[in-house]
Amino acid sequence: MSYRCHIDFETRSICDLRTRGDQMYAQHFSTAPIMLAFISPHAKGVFDFMQDKRYANSLYPVHEEFGEYLNSYAVPLPTIIRKAIDDDAIFVAHNARFEQSIYYWICHRRWGWPMPRRWSCTAARARYWGLRASLYGVGEDLEIENKKLATEGADFIKTFCIPRQYRGAKKNGNIATLWAEPDELPNEWKKGVEYCLVDAEAEKEVDGILPDLPPFEQAVWDLDFKMNTRGLPIDVENVYKAMAFSEHYTQVGQIRFNAITGGLNPTQRDRVLEYLNAREETLDLPNLRTKTLQRVSQADMPEEVRDVIHLRLEAARASVKKLEAMKNGVSDDGFARGLFLYYGAHTGRFTAKRIQPHNYVRGDPVNSRIMFDYLADPCWTKGLDNQGVPQWVRLGDLLFPRPLGVLSKAMRGFIKAPDGKRFVIGDYAQIEARVLAWLARCTPLLESFKASEDVYVRFAADHMYSRPYEDYFDEHGRIRPEYKFERQCAKSAVLGAGFGLGAEGFRAYCDASDIILSEEEAEKVIQVYRAAVPEIADYRDGLWKRVGLCAIMATENEREEYKLWGTDISFKVHRLSADRYWLVVTLPSGRHIAYYRPKLDTVDRWNRPQLSFRTEWNGKTYREQTYGGRLTENIVQAVARDICMQGALNAEDMGFTMIGTVHDELLTLVDLDANVGPDQLKAAMLDRQDWYTDLPMNGEALFMDRYGSH
Repeated sequence: MSYRCHIDFETRSICDLRTRGDQMYAQHFSTAPIMLAFISPHAKGVFDFMQDKRYANSLYPVHEEFGEYLNSYAVPLPTIIRKAIDDDAIFVAHNARFEQSIYYWICHRRWGWPMPRRWSCTAARARYWGLRASLYGVGEDLEIENKKLATEGADFIKTFCIPRQYRGAKKNGNIATLWAEPDELPNEWKKGVEYCLVDAEAEKEVDGILPDLPPFEQAVWDLDFKMNTRGLPIDVENVYKAMAFSEHYTQVGQIRFNAITGGLNPTQRDRVLEYLNAREETLDLPNLRTKTLQRVSQADMPEEVRDVIHLRLEAARASVKKLEAMKNGVSDDGFARGLFLYYGAHTGRFTAKRIQPHNYVRGDPVNSRIMFDYLADPCWTKGLDNQGVPQWVRLGDLLFPRPLGVLSKAMRGFIKAPDGKRFVIGDYAQIEARVLAWLARCTPLLESFKASEDVYVRFAADHMYSRPYEDYFDEHGRIRPEYKFERQCAKSAVLGAGFGLGAEGFRAYCDASDIILSEEEAEKVIQVYRAAVPEIADYRDGLWKRVGLCAIMATENEREEYKLWGTDISFKVHRLSADRYWLVVTLPSGRHIAYYRPKLDTVDRWNRPQLSFRTEWNGKTYREQTYGGRLTENIVQAVARDICMQGALNAEDMGFTMIGTVHDELLTLVDLDANVGPDQLKAAMLDRQDWYTDLPMNGEALFMDRYGSH
């Protein structure tokens, strides 16, 4: 019979775990496990690795007495861990990615321990159930008495895990970086051993309360470990060049900005706004947001004012920080690992850490190629010209009127396939818009998707501008220039108005896409959208209304399950105890969205019920109100995520090496002579499961040498 083995490592290192991530931390030469707590049905205790003097001494560069060199000593595999592996036990930890990384890179790769086959993470399960992910947070949410001893733990970590600095002899002023050793502070070390075991006991209690992930989710979580261990390949050489490029043109921009404005710096927000508002051309400028400045710069104005605006926009770009994160986050083999966070969003979407490819602008493949051709140009090795200017600066001045803007749009390209390999990138087409129409059984939209029409043009033609569909296209099938704005407005309506936005919210949505609408125009679009798709928006029986009613009725009547008509989605309260309960939305895939401690209030003059639930932001809990449109958005995003992850699992089974997922894209890495390519990846993406056989899907897959360039 299978059982569970709870483990918790304590480690020390000069590597900063917060900035470098668990994968780089585990690979660092100075990282060393110092103790391991374990709880299984057969034994409970703490392996104090530092009691083995040969191991303790091997953590220093050389120890003459034992003849040990740095990391040359392999800790023997404890019998209880061997038994758990032989018994195929499930290894459980809180934030198990850390334990997995330490186990894989040190215990397995360095010491030769066999790798456990099955893992479970209580932090991942906490996120799945809508709880805080920290051990202290989930313990507080679940009201577990045996919570982590936060104070004792913090003191132990500061004393024994994080390097301390002290000055050496005053005559030479050197600084040594060392840790406190157990024999220096035996009482504090003993408390640390106790803390480590209490940690494992708290994790065990959380494990006993939260259900395991469903099989599909466990497979996704296991794939997440593979992706994070494989990593994204980074073009390190060009990262360093781009950092020099960015630093140079940032300095050039500051000098020019100072000269125009009389000594201001582009980062001085309030003073720059005051300067622009003093100019007639930019009078009453409300703020310095990117979209505001981009729009005002399109008006007629003196070149120097336009330069001030563009230089301010250039200075606000985050390219330098992204390049710095790449430099600091890459291992010796050129891969950046541990970048993706399973269930980073409440709906199950992955989020990213450190390098954060989710935040990279898609950009223009042509401009990206120009940038990387420039970075590969021999000018970078030619030194200075006869005027003392670097040759790469001369060429950069010729190629890029707005150099930092081009660089910011080429950031994806620094993710580059290594020699002998290439990317196959898959992208689902309009997946959330398709899922919304499918769940609502909105026939016009579904028919348009099935016919492979441009659904935005169809919506513009039929509902917004009363123009024949064919008139939007030229003889080559491209959108006519005079109708591009109409298509963009229709696209904003289809994608932005589908979750209950009012006119003001829709204006803000359009504003982010550089579409400026008056309040009257936005109100008209909202009314047109709602009239065109009653299956989604009708106030009596549209999808938003039905979703909201199901959630409210399930919260009011705990013992009842409410099914959403036309779908395999259901709503029911799942209660473990008086204070531990969730509104559980079961999706067609069998996965759940969980809303912790749902509550109904009456908040308006009509005494209509208002649903709220407990959630967290930056580690703090608060109550968040929700409604039918927002719940619909959660469900649509979650279903789309399940489809994307099914495609990722299909691709992995087909022989692709999954290395990441960014929004609706699948990132895979294959050999140049691999027998799988874009056609096979697209087939994996569009291979329907039983629960979405009638969903009209589409997508594309492409070979790429650099991410975003094809």
